[in-house]
Amino acid sequence: MNSRVAPTPEPWQVRLARYSFKKREKLTILRYLLRDLPPTVRCLELGCAKGALSYFLRQMGGWWVSADLDTVHVQETRRVVETNVVQVDTRGLPFRPESFDVVVSLDYMEHIEDDRACLDELCGLVKPGGRLIIGTPCTGRRYLLNRVKPRLGLRLEHYGHVREGYRPEDLYQALVYRGFEVERVVTYARFLTEGIEMLMNWYYVRKQRRRVSAIRAAPRDGVIAPTSEADFQPLEGAFRWYRRVYPLLWALTRFDYLAFPLRGYAMIISARKLGTPMWVRFHEARKSADLGHQSANP
Repeated sequence: MNSRVAPTPEPWQVRLARYSFKKREKLTILRYLLRDLPPTVRCLELGCAKGALSYFLRQMGGWWVSADLDTVHVQETRRVVETNVVQVDTRGLPFRPESFDVVVSLDYMEHIEDDRACLDELCGLVKPGGRLIIGTPCTGRRYLLNRVKPRLGLRLEHYGHVREGYRPEDLYQALVYRGFEVERVVTYARFLTEGIEMLMNWYYVRKQRRRVSAIRAAPRDGVIAPTSEADFQPLEGAFRWYRRVYPLLWALTRFDYLAFPLRGYAMIISARKLGTPMWVRFHEARKSADLGHQSANP
């Protein structure tokens, strides 16, 4: 008598990620940037959220630690990857300087009030010669959908954002200033892809009918998507319907590359740490010049 063991179902957040156009594009970029990652490479993921990307990152190689600010995120991520998940706070990260070969921070900085201090900490955790990979939304006048979202009632608070995002050139300069060589800047989620994600966020927020007080008590990444399995269960029916129309929506998003050959609404920037930050080199050079001037004029 043959007995078949039913396959273990994937975690709810992983199932959602497989059907998210935006996350699929993000994962394609990350797989390219993190290809051939040796298992001994120490990697940090800051801003693991609910653990969907943590699940895929750990399949790319390396030895990973996942971290987030919110207790609910840490709990959900532990259910997915089980080990090396820690909770952090805004007072400082509990890691030694220059202790990671790779630091990945996706959709995190736009949620942090003091983003300069956050970037300083991220840069300080990378070993010389190591890599820092940052993902954020893009901002600027050309991004039409960023002006549509408030008209649909999707405010920054719904996303948990304290700012709309960053311009690629601004992050580029900030990393160079801190002693990094930027190796690649990629934008993704063009008009149609971002538009579909926006409508899905709008549907979820409207279905939940959150009040302002609930938004303020929400996790770091807002209330635009389920936070836990309990939040996801009432959406199982809608998710089954969405999976049926997914191939049609996927075909629609292919027009992004024909009709909208512009920057995407999100970016990933990869940079390698060279050593001494530019501002330190500048002050050292200025100090040397001052000393030289004093010796020439005793």
